[in-house]
Amino acid sequence: ALLALGDPAQALFATQRALAAAPGTPGALLLHARALAASGRWDDALSRAADLCQSTGAALPHAWRLRSDLLLKAGAPSQSVACLREGLALCGEDESLLLSLVYAQNVAGCDSPEQERETHQRLAGSWGLFSPALG
Repeated sequence: ALLALGDPAQALFATQRALAAAPGTPGALLLHARALAASGRWDDALSRAADLCQSTGAALPHAWRLRSDLLLKAGAPSQSVACLREGLALCGEDESLLLSLVYAQNVAGCDSPEQERETHQRLAGSWGLFSPALG
């Protein structure tokens, strides 16, 4: 709520208290990484998000999306694409990860048109809008 209200300093303080009370809680770790980013501590936020992805992988697709977003903001779009692919491999066909991958592929420009089309088809399939049999 503090992040939504535009108070990253208080959000950072609140997440630190939450982590002191319940260390290692994935939701608190994720919010802490977001608060770090909102406070301008990009390297710390990216490090926290990377640690969170490695420790909770399949359990927390939002961590992969946050890490990817931070990589995009850091000017590393190809790494963002790779991060999302890794997250999808671990989390399955998560719609939010697929949507982020579509965007990251567009920004990065590192994939072939065929790879981008395949991602669009996967996303449409997750919404029930595409059947590979129909092409």
